[in-house]
Amino acid sequence: MQHQRISKRYNIQFGFYAFFCVLFMVLSIQFPGLNASFQAFVVEASAPFLQAVKKPSEWVDSFEESVTGHVSVYEENKILKDELSHKQRLVRDLSILENENRNLRQLLNAVKKAEGKPLTSRVISDKKSAFSHTLIAHIGDVDDVEKGQVVINEKGLIGRVLEVFDKTARILLITDFTSRIPVKILEGNVRGIVRGTNSYNLELVFTEDEDVTLKEGMLVVTTGIDGLFPQGLPVGVIQSVGKLIYIKPDVDFSELDFVTIQRQPMEGVL
Repeated sequence: MQHQRISKRYNIQFGFYAFFCVLFMVLSIQFPGLNASFQAFVVEASAPFLQAVKKPSEWVDSFEESVTGHVSVYEENKILKDELSHKQRLVRDLSILENENRNLRQLLNAVKKAEGKPLTSRVISDKKSAFSHTLIAHIGDVDDVEKGQVVINEKGLIGRVLEVFDKTARILLITDFTSRIPVKILEGNVRGIVRGTNSYNLELVFTEDEDVTLKEGMLVVTTGIDGLFPQGLPVGVIQSVGKLIYIKPDVDFSELDFVTIQRQPMEGVL
């Protein structure tokens, strides 16, 4: 309601000043000798009108500058966000490459300690289920890979080659239920057999000395007595001791990117 009254008052003032302007122009034309005092009066009287007419233009200019400024800030902010996102991607990619490089160096050190002629391959498929634990490596018959060869990484024992195709090989993991590995516990030199459980843990199912005291954290390695696995490969550590003895593998089977196959001839197979 108040806004309507102000608008009405402004319209009256506008009409009043417009009338005086028109009157001044008519008088100036009809009476060129009109005295200066009257002209000054008309000019001063019309000044508020001229100011009122000028005001909306100033508001428009100010609004345009404000909008332009906001658009400029928005565009600059978008550019900065794009640059930040690009740098974050570069940092992430660099971190991935550094991690792969570190894993490959560790793998190289592990290979130097093992026997035979090693060959490193990338894992291209990971197939784990309630019935089997295997993976597919991008390496095969063309690389002289044979069934039964040992597979490791920088942490320790992974498994053995189960099937060989032209350019790929299927590897049976030590966590598979059918896997059996002769091992020894370093503390006390106790020997036993470790089998897979189709989970990420292993089970110690036999020891030659049933009276030995086993403790969590004891190290487990291969014995090599079966002629299938080299002696001393890291298998894991004892995780829990009870009616059943569980071993946590040294290898993280949830994050296998590279594996190394020992290509020495094997007399036995799985």
